Amino acid sequence: MGRPVFYVGERLGYQKKPFNIIKFRTLGLGAQQKIGGELFNHKHAQIRPAAQFMRDTRLDELPQLLNIARGEMQFIGPRPERYEVYVQQCKDIPNYEVRFQTAPGVVGFSQLCTPHSAPKTMRARIDRQYVTSSSRSQVGFGLFAAWVLLRRLVVGSVNYLWREKIGNQLLKGQAERRAHPRVRLNTATVEIMSYDGKEKLYSGRICDINSEYLRLTGHMDLQPDIRYRARLKSEAKASLGGRSKVAYCYVDLIRENAGTADGEREFIVEYEPVSPLNHYLVDQYFLHKSIIACPN
Repeated sequence: MGRPVFYVGERLGYQKKPFNIIKFRTLGLGAQQKIGGELFNHKHAQIRPAAQFMRDTRLDELPQLLNIARGEMQFIGPRPERYEVYVQQCKDIPNYEVRFQTAPGVVGFSQLCTPHSAPKTMRARIDRQYVTSSSRSQVGFGLFAAWVLLRRLVVGSVNYLWREKIGNQLLKGQAERRAHPRVRLNTATVEIMSYDGKEKLYSGRICDINSEYLRLTGHMDLQPDIRYRARLKSEAKASLGGRSKVAYCYVDLIRENAGTADGEREFIVEYEPVSPLNHYLVDQYFLHKSIIACPN
């Protein structure tokens, strides 16, 4: 990414006192000005594999040990908020100010249990529960968080080395480089409906998904230049009591691949969640972006 190596940005700390947070820089210069009061997502910028690895394993947060030494942060606590995000998305959330009764943390409970797209009201409720919990509970969570992050670092390092160093450079096993990693789904299903959602047209299976596209199979006849509404149903999870989760998206046909031997057809479609809540549901239950698989 070139210089500077570090990113320094203003955040709100204890009692909303501003301070400068320090991180390893994983985005291009001027990224914060482009993002503004929004939360970062894949549509804002393409991230290099090494930078994405740093973000996924939280290694980009290591320089915040200096913030801890200065007394501006602690190891465990609500993540420090950008002023723009606070003003545009958070200040009207009931009891949101509770998070400012303690110093922000390098690792937060809501950060581990939910993806970035989780509604701010949900994250605020989770952080509030942590802030108001007993000291004993906070110590227990700190030990649990350390174990989870260590495990993620080990697994993430192995996957990164295999994919980027061995698979791509030595074995040449990935002929087509993809900007976003795919998640394979074994029993997830899809219902294709009319744009207004009033008429069910087709049923099929979701083979895999990334942040922009779905690969679908089934006895379907999707047409270009037609926008459909899709009902995505996740795989049943024991952590959800054997239940599935449902998310609604708009989908547009990108291309049709070769069909299967039993007459099913395969399609690549671009999808767009119909609402912020459905965006969260896709990230949590289909892309598995949260660090801890936490039912909610």
